[in-house]
Amino acid sequence: HLPPGWFDLAVRKKLLLVVEGASDTAACYGAGVSAIGIPALRAGREHLTELLAPLPDFVKVVMVAERDEKPDGFWPGLIGSRDTAKALADELGRPVGWALI
Repeated sequence: HLPPGWFDLAVRKKLLLVVEGASDTAACYGAGVSAIGIPALRAGREHLTELLAPLPDFVKVVMVAERDEKPDGFWPGLIGSRDTAKALADELGRPVGWALI
């Protein structure tokens, strides 16, 4: 999910959030925060690398996951955001953060 103007807004605000799904993307966009949405935080790393590569280094990129810990202790949001942030940081040669909401 790529809202119109996401790139320019990210540059202006010096921040881009990578969130899960269209509703999270829309909520960020409505609040004036640049965000792009992906189906899952472990999906589409190649596409994310292509999308994020042109961003200036001063734009902070943060993977944002929901607190979705399962009864058995498995935590897909935490694992996905952390692993994808590390992979993107390695591929892009820049810091990529992660956070839980």
